[in-house]
Amino acid sequence: MRISKAFLLCLLLASAALPADFDRSVGFLTDDTLYRGSLSELEAFDAATGKRLYELKLVFESTSYTDNPSYDPANDYTPRSETTVILDETKIAVHPGGKMLLTHSKQYVKVFDSRAGALLQTLVVVEPPVDNTKKKPKVSDEPLVYKADWSADGQTLYMISADKRRVSLWRLA
Repeated sequence: MRISKAFLLCLLLASAALPADFDRSVGFLTDDTLYRGSLSELEAFDAATGKRLYELKLVFESTSYTDNPSYDPANDYTPRSETTVILDETKIAVHPGGKMLLTHSKQYVKVFDSRAGALLQTLVVVEPPVDNTKKKPKVSDEPLVYKADWSADGQTLYMISADKRRVSLWRLA
């Protein structure tokens, strides 16, 4: 494998200069494909040339609240602090052979070709629950997926349902 050290250095430096909400994960998808990930996107690059191959949008939802909203610095010694709660985020798992990667959030699992970024399959553990309390039924926002990953030998993809009662297995051909 021939990798441009200058490109790798630039990639690492660019990651260090990113905003605080950037995850700063950098690594290899395959021997010739590097990735740089943030909370909201994954970018893949050709390791030899530094050319950007593709970008994947990732799910990231959070909310923040203030612990002490009535804080008055003149009369109160308890400072105000802000807490951020992650509602949903995409996690990434690279196939042991490097040929694919999967992403999962609370609602789905997607499998991509790691070199081209092409979506190969979208999977869910079960049919999404339907909210029938409205005039028109709509898909519920309830979580479906707790975890998804590859087996150590890369022959099976597994998903664990959000309620942790079901495991789904897919054998790769």
